Amino acid sequence: LDIVLVHGDTTTAAASAKDGVHLRSFLTNIINRNNEKRIIQVEVDNLKQLDISLEVGVDAILLDNFSPSEIATAVNICKNRVVLEASGVINFTNLEDYARPALILFQQVPLYTVVVGSILL
Repeated sequence: LDIVLVHGDTTTAAASAKDGVHLRSFLTNIINRNNEKRIIQVEVDNLKQLDISLEVGVDAILLDNFSPSEIATAVNICKNRVVLEASGVINFTNLEDYARPALILFQQVPLYTVVVGSILL
């Protein structure tokens, strides 16, 4: 299964306009060119980028360096419309805080997977 990952540096550059027009246009262009129907995953580092990614219809969103409370907000905004994954400062000492909002996946090296509150190591 092939995935197109729009990396955070690209997302940040495309989102440099305050109104998000560049990011919206950039992601829409990727989706429109997705002839092979690959999964489109976007790495975001704030809720505005999350909203734009949802609006254009990406399949999965990687929440980069979100706090547990920001993740809870993102989970509520997404309402199971996309697969959510989180990465960043997640480790064994804060794993439970990050798992609490019912994330589908999150990553850190080594990779840990959380499925709706059940921790699989």
